[in-house]
Amino acid sequence: MLTVSVVIPTLNEEHNIGELLDLLEHQTRVPDEIIVVDESKDRTAEIISSFSLKYSNVHLIKNKDYSRFSGVNAARHVGTLYASSDIVIQTDADAVPTNDWIERIVAKFEADEELVGLTGSVKDYKNRYFDELTCLFANFIFQGMGNNTAYRKEAYMKTEGYNEALALNQGGDIIFWNSLKTVGKCEYDPTMVIGHKSGYKWRVVGLSITEAILVVSGFFTRLLNKRFGDSLLGASAGLGLAEAGSVIVGVEEINEEEEKLNFTGIHHDIWGIIGIIATLLLDKTNIIKNKEITSFLYGMCISIIIHHFLTEVEGCTKGLCLIKKSG
Repeated sequence: MLTVSVVIPTLNEEHNIGELLDLLEHQTRVPDEIIVVDESKDRTAEIISSFSLKYSNVHLIKNKDYSRFSGVNAARHVGTLYASSDIVIQTDADAVPTNDWIERIVAKFEADEELVGLTGSVKDYKNRYFDELTCLFANFIFQGMGNNTAYRKEAYMKTEGYNEALALNQGGDIIFWNSLKTVGKCEYDPTMVIGHKSGYKWRVVGLSITEAILVVSGFFTRLLNKRFGDSLLGASAGLGLAEAGSVIVGVEEINEEEEKLNFTGIHHDIWGIIGIIATLLLDKTNIIKNKEITSFLYGMCISIIIHHFLTEVEGCTKGLCLIKKSG
């Protein structure tokens, strides 16, 4: 039987690591080792230590004791070298695995001796529409993501491994996955799914892509219809403005105990509606005579409202997702 180690890089994950360790200890196939490579300044190490006292397979190591580099790539590399098992599985502290996640991974490797690498897909564990759509795009484009990738350790040692010099992720997991494919057989299994809590990260990716599409579409559409093209450009600006507002006023704050989003600022739908009314008044009174400008403003305000329904709890988590579940 193949042995398996799970490697988890952590940086100030006190609100997540306990839940993940508990889920791993209650897998249908409990890992032989759980190696947490920590660089935290909060209570993360304390929580891990409490688990290591209860479970002998939990190991806490400090990244700085094994590498002169910091960051997630260094942690993944250090964790792999520390692992003593046949199979190494990489994940993140805010991951939410199903109870048979490890069993299914190990079964794949045991059924195919030529398989050296296996990666799966990620989904938003709160089932928010926009974040799920972004995850779907990421699963298609970025295979080998570090939150759901497994490989044989002997195969890892034939590669250059995770690039420790990359302080931020910067695609280090994807770069490693591509190098692993030169060593032997690697597979992407879309049914190997893991939940992910950090919807905000996926949202930023999705919004950035959406904004770029709107900008390109807007410029080309202006060649045929200036007003419609300007409304698309306005929509792109509105999405960027709404997301910037979320960051500046801090309207998104994750409360893990209640598993919901708390919003302390004014919702985007209110600003969007106010903006549409103001633009309508400016348009009808001819204060703004340039119709292309009003088209831009209409597009911007409408996209701010759309942003609200895509990302905020009242619009998506409690609204659209209920429709999705009932359908």
